[in-house]
Amino acid sequence: MKQKRKTILITGGSEGIGAQFAEAFSKEGHNLILVARNYIKLNEVKVRLENQYHNRIRIISFDLSKEGSAQKLYDEINEIKIDILINNAGFGMVGESWKQSIEKDERMVQLNISSMMSLMKLILKDMIERDEGIIVNVGSLGGFQPGPYIATYYATKSFVLQYTKAVAKEIKHTSVRIHCLAPGPVRTSFHTKANDYISRFSISTERCVKYTLDYLGTRKVVLIPGFIMRLSLFLPEGIRMYFIEKQKKKAL
Repeated sequence: MKQKRKTILITGGSEGIGAQFAEAFSKEGHNLILVARNYIKLNEVKVRLENQYHNRIRIISFDLSKEGSAQKLYDEINEIKIDILINNAGFGMVGESWKQSIEKDERMVQLNISSMMSLMKLILKDMIERDEGIIVNVGSLGGFQPGPYIATYYATKSFVLQYTKAVAKEIKHTSVRIHCLAPGPVRTSFHTKANDYISRFSISTERCVKYTLDYLGTRKVVLIPGFIMRLSLFLPEGIRMYFIEKQKKKAL
């Protein structure tokens, strides 16, 4: 991405895939706005990247799992031209669905679906008016089928996938580009927080982000890093669900 300096908004920017995107864009000298709940981790990322790459980074400690939070965040940054949105904030849980906390499930739906959708709509409108911009909604390979023992998370990522594909079709006549990044397992703290088992087919955050950047701004809407992960989608849904069930049970 050797081009003029851009401003990039990254939600979930304190760790994992979000922090890796921050690293990659910082290396290119772009200005960043990083959003996450944990101020301490956000500040650690800010200090490290500014010291290393000397770009400008603004951090906003903000909880997008609350109703109306996307609008509040947008109101705080709406005077800034956002060139790229990395809609990455999200979380999941592994377990028997009827035993999962209703409050946590509702927070997950709010964060993974409602806030993702609302923030995208607010920023997309500005991008359409300028006829330029890029949005990456971070989904999951899990969005392609039901997920036994991780039911709510996979269902939310199915929404991310289908919604992104639909809107990408609606705006194809513009210069704005939207992608759904749908990785398989990535080696982040997500799996620890979700009480999940990490697959031996997992990839690094570096590989995940590099693959995304290779296609950023192209007409390729759905981005699936890893040949094995792309190949797995040719299996019948029932077989994929069998392996998901088998894997998630290891975490119970």
